Amino acid sequence: MKSMKKKTIKKYKGVVEVEVEQESWLTISNDGITGNDQTFEDLCARIVQYYNDWKKEGPEVDIEKASNHWYKMSAEVSKFNGAYISIKDSHPSGHDEDQVISMAMTLWNSRNPTSRSFPYLHSWKILQDEPKWKEFSR
Repeated sequence: MKSMKKKTIKKYKGVVEVEVEQESWLTISNDGITGNDQTFEDLCARIVQYYNDWKKEGPEVDIEKASNHWYKMSAEVSKFNGAYISIKDSHPSGHDEDQVISMAMTLWNSRNPTSRSFPYLHSWKILQDEPKWKEFSR
């Protein structure tokens, strides 16, 4: 019983970290005051500072680690979002949102046969309604 509890807590900590990471990127990249009037290095430095200030636990993240993870994750989220939009646009009758997501996962897996199952579903759920990902939907 204890080991199951620890696993759940450990998984939850990962979800919290992902949420803080996504919130950091969204908050800083959507900053209307600074906007795109900053270098990539400045953007990354601001995001890392925000993340490190707001994270609940764990070690501080450096700029290289944060930017590498974001770009790897965002590329995969964009691909999955394309699969989701493709399924959603086909108007699968009688399917609820969970079934549409499951169908999108199947499509993503068929397009990425050498990859493991889509590892960033939680991130996609946070990002899916943001303009950067919504602009491709109809």
